[in-house]
Amino acid sequence: MRIQVWSTYYWPRVGGTESFLSELLPALRDRGHQFQVITNQARPKLPSRETRKGIDIGRFPMLEALGSRDLAAVRRIHREIQSATEAFRPDWHFLHSAGPLLFFYERVRSLATRGTVLTLHSEEPFRVDDNSTAGRTLQGSHRIVAVSDYLREAFLADHPELEARTLRIWNSCTLPGEELVPLPEEPRILGIGRFIPEKGFPVLLEAFQKSLSALPDLRLELVGDGPERTRLEAMARTLGIDTKVRFTGYLEEKEVRERIDAASAVVMPSLWQEPFGYVALQAMQRARPVIASRAGALPELIEDGHTGRLVPPGNSVALSEAIGHLFQSHSDRKTMGIRAHQRSKERFPFASFLDSYEKVFFPADQDDALS
Repeated sequence: MRIQVWSTYYWPRVGGTESFLSELLPALRDRGHQFQVITNQARPKLPSRETRKGIDIGRFPMLEALGSRDLAAVRRIHREIQSATEAFRPDWHFLHSAGPLLFFYERVRSLATRGTVLTLHSEEPFRVDDNSTAGRTLQGSHRIVAVSDYLREAFLADHPELEARTLRIWNSCTLPGEELVPLPEEPRILGIGRFIPEKGFPVLLEAFQKSLSALPDLRLELVGDGPERTRLEAMARTLGIDTKVRFTGYLEEKEVRERIDAASAVVMPSLWQEPFGYVALQAMQRARPVIASRAGALPELIEDGHTGRLVPPGNSVALSEAIGHLFQSHSDRKTMGIRAHQRSKERFPFASFLDSYEKVFFPADQDDALS
C-alpha cells in the first residue's frame, strides 16, 4: 500500500502528532507499506527532501507562502507537490492536519486511487462549516479516526452524520526493550511537555511549593521547552523553589525514558482537554504512577487510585494533596506503577495499534461499508 501522509510538521519537530507519526510510519513500513510525507518547512531550515527510516519526506514552505500571500510561491509549491504526488502514485492520502495545508491537499486529492483517511488529534480544528476547506475535507474523507473515546464523542457531537465513518483507535508507542528500573525511594516528580499555557505547568509549580512543607526532600524535574520557559523559571524563583526544580530543556527520546526511570511519579497538570496523553502512556510503560488532570482522554489511561491519581484541572491544592497522598507509602507507589505497566500492555498494545490502522486501509478489498 502506498500512503501519502499530510502533517503540519514532522520529525525532528516534537509534539503529539509528530510522536504519533514517528512511531506508526516506520512500523507500518516494516510491514511492507510505502510512505511519503508532505509537511511544512520548519525553521531552522531543514532539507527540502530526505529519507529517514525508509520514509520519503518532502518539506515545503507552505505556511510562509500562504501567510505572506506570495502567489508565485504558492503556485510553485503546488506544482512541486503535484509532481511529487504523481511520481509517488498514492493509494491513500493520510491526513493529520486541519490547517492551511488543506489548501494544497485539495489540489491533489483526486490523485489518491482509494481515497482519504483522516486522523483527529484534537477537536477544535474541525468545528467548521461544511462549505469550508476543512468541512469539505471532513465530508470527503472515507474514514475518520479519533485517537480516544473522548475525542470521538466530542467530534460526533458536532458531526453526528459522520458516525458510520468515524472510529476510535487508541494511540500507542513502542515498549522499550530495556528492563524496568526499580522505582526510586526518593521523592522525585517529573513533568514532560511543551511549555505552553494549556499544559498547566504553573499549577504544578504551585502544587510543588505547597507540598514541600510535608515533603521537604521532594524534587521536581521539568523536561521540555517552549515559549513559557522563561516565565516558569521566573515563577520558580518567585516561589523560592528554584533550587529544588530542574529545567532540562529538550531531550531526545532515550534521555526522556531515562528521566522517567529516575522519577518516582509523573505529573500531567493539563488545563485543556487532552486528546490522548502520550506522556502518561510513556510513564505507564516504565511502571511509574501518574498524577494527572481529569481532563479529556486522561481518564481513559489512568485509573484513579489504582494506577495513579486524577485531580480537577487548575487546582493546585488538589494536586498538592494528591502528591502528598502518593508519597505516604513507597510500597503503594510501587504497586500503582506495576498496575500502570500492566494496563499499558493490556489496553494499549503497539501491535494492536498497527493492526487497527492496517484494517483501516485494507477493507476496501472486500465489502467497504465505510465508503
